[in-house]
Amino acid sequence: FEYLPTGTSIGINEDSQFTPASLLKVPVVMAYYYKKERLGLKDDPTVKLTKDELNSNFGELYKKCEGKDVNLNEAVNLALQKSDNTASLVLANYISDKDFRYIDEGLDIPLDVKGGSPVITAQQYSSILKALYFASILNRENSEHILDLLTKTDFKELLPGGIPRNIRVAHKIGLIDKQI
Repeated sequence: FEYLPTGTSIGINEDSQFTPASLLKVPVVMAYYYKKERLGLKDDPTVKLTKDELNSNFGELYKKCEGKDVNLNEAVNLALQKSDNTASLVLANYISDKDFRYIDEGLDIPLDVKGGSPVITAQQYSSILKALYFASILNRENSEHILDLLTKTDFKELLPGGIPRNIRVAHKIGLIDKQI
């Protein structure tokens, strides 16, 4: 827990490393919005699904099959609200290394690798949400839009499960084996 106006915080195991899994979809979406800002794009393009993007491990978008159209706004919504792997891959393929680097450098989160998988701490991951809250990487409108989408996730029984329903909680799940 961190009180954002002062930075005062308290945590339990906040420095323990874990595999971020789907938590990394948030920086992917941030890189997509950065590209839109950089190029001055207002509309979201529609792209065709490729065979390499279809991923049945989490989400339903893969069922559309190769060659089907998907609007990148739909991909953003699916990646954040339903944690859809195919949607995230579609976005990642649309984003340049330059856009990813900009987000990565702005977040300044070192991703260690253990056993071939990236690992991160809760303390480090919180900088992603803080960057959105303070609109320190993206413009205010895009930052708030991403946070709003993160309050509308399908996974309400997890992190916000013990919080009164009238309190909005921006959060992202990351599961390794679809276990909820």
